[in-house]
Amino acid sequence: MTDLPRFFEGEFGKLDFATMNEMMKRLDLLLPLAQAAANGGGWKAGERSLVFPVYAQRKKDPSEDGVYKYDWWEITVVEDRMGWADENTVNEGDTQLRAGSNGLIPFDPRDADPNTDAFTDGFAIAFVIRSANTEASTGGIRCVLFPLAIPTDPGVGYVRIDGDPTPATILVGDEERGVLEYPATFLQPEPGPEGEAGLAVVNASAIAVDLNANFTNKPSIAGSETELTERAYDVGTMFQATKVGEDRYAFTHLIRFDVTCT
Repeated sequence: MTDLPRFFEGEFGKLDFATMNEMMKRLDLLLPLAQAAANGGGWKAGERSLVFPVYAQRKKDPSEDGVYKYDWWEITVVEDRMGWADENTVNEGDTQLRAGSNGLIPFDPRDADPNTDAFTDGFAIAFVIRSANTEASTGGIRCVLFPLAIPTDPGVGYVRIDGDPTPATILVGDEERGVLEYPATFLQPEPGPEGEAGLAVVNASAIAVDLNANFTNKPSIAGSETELTERAYDVGTMFQATKVGEDRYAFTHLIRFDVTCT
C-alpha cells in the first residue's frame, strides 16, 4: 500500500490543499497500526487487564477470619517459557508484572469451613474485584483466584481404620462379593506451605472396604504343626483406597494371620 496522495494546488470546497495534506499525513501515521491489526498483531494499549494468569502460593497461616490467603505473581512469556517474579530470569520491575499478597480462593458462603480446598500452590486465573470493605493498603481491590488444577483426585486417598469390621457385600460386575467393612477416616495429601508432608481429613465417617476379606490366600507351611488364624486389621492401620460408593473406599491388601505353634 503506497502513501496517500498530497495536493499542492486547488481545493475541495472549503478545504484547501494544506488541510487536505494534514489529513493525509495523519491517516498515513495510522496505517502501520491498521496493518498490524489485519495481520493479527493487534493494538497496543496502556490499560492493564483485570483478568490475568498468575502463579499463586498459599500463606503459612490463616488470617484472623480463619481464611487462607495467597501470595501471587502475574506471569508472562519470555521467548518460549513462562516466567513470574524472579523465576525464569523475569524481573518484576523490568516487565511491570503485578504481584500481591491477599489473593483469595472462592468458596460457597454456606460452607462453614472455607479451607477445604487442597490447593496450596500452582497456576491460577486472577480476577480483580473491588472489596466491599475499602482498605487503605489495597484501595479496596482484591484478587480472587481460580486454580487451573487441583493436585489430588477427589476419589483417591488413604483410609485409616478406626474400629472392628462387620461383614457386608458389594456388587462386582454382575456378582456379589463378600467383604469386610471397617469404620475409618478418609484422608488426602495436603502438603504444607513450606512443602512439608501432610494429610488432611476429608471424611471422618468413612467406611473402609476390604475387598479380599473372603479370599484368605492362606499360606502352606510344610514340615511343621502350626495353626493360622485369620485376624482383622488393627485400629490405626492405613491403606491407599479408592472411592466406590457413598462414604465407602475400597482397598485390596491381603488378609493377615495369627500363628500358633503346637
